[in-house]
Amino acid sequence: MVEKRIMIVDDDDVIRMTFSKILKLEGYLVSDVNSGEAALTVLEQQEFALLIVDLKMGGMGGMELIQRVLEKYPRMKIIVITAHGTVKTAVEALRQRLHDYMLKPVTMEEILVSVQRAFEESAQEIELAEARLEYGRRDDSNWVLCESVTVNTKLQRIYWEDESRNLTPSESRFLGALLESKGAVLSYVDLVYKVHGYHVEEEEAAVILRPMVSRLRQKLDETPCQGAVIQTVRGAGYLISPVV
Repeated sequence: MVEKRIMIVDDDDVIRMTFSKILKLEGYLVSDVNSGEAALTVLEQQEFALLIVDLKMGGMGGMELIQRVLEKYPRMKIIVITAHGTVKTAVEALRQRLHDYMLKPVTMEEILVSVQRAFEESAQEIELAEARLEYGRRDDSNWVLCESVTVNTKLQRIYWEDESRNLTPSESRFLGALLESKGAVLSYVDLVYKVHGYHVEEEEAAVILRPMVSRLRQKLDETPCQGAVIQTVRGAGYLISPVV
């Protein structure tokens, strides 16, 4: 279950306190701050599921705050409520995949509907991630790399939370071979045969695999699965150590 914890960031004291009071009456856990700088400080100390942010504030602006928050907390739901909306900020909000972008004046009823939908989406995302994890445990074409990351070698995709990345057929065969080996080292020669279907000498095999392994490591680095890494065993081959 998603904890209904909200932070309101607005330098207008009346608006901020009004939003905070009404949301608390609706059963939400609410903190409010009057600047982007204060918001970042509080976020270091406490977890929040949703931010309600004004764009135009003294000091750090709302869009800068949003960018910095999403860099560190990419799954954070964010609602923008502003009297200073522009086409540029609206486009940026879409690009950042913010939950909602609302122009003042806005009714409290509209805000409550948007907040409720944000928490419903968060709950659905968690449910989907858990379903993928369970599916990964049961399907022999799925491999669990860590608690929230799975690889499907048939679909040629990496999944985590509500994100995914495509794998090339070669990358998928390479990962599948390493995962099937369960931590054992596979030689360069064996891997080239499993991936490409032909035999070469060891030195040539290492050269063939190197660019693909580099690209695959970059894809894995995008996932939260920090422990699942492709390790090079110099002069021997590769292995992967899943964290499960």
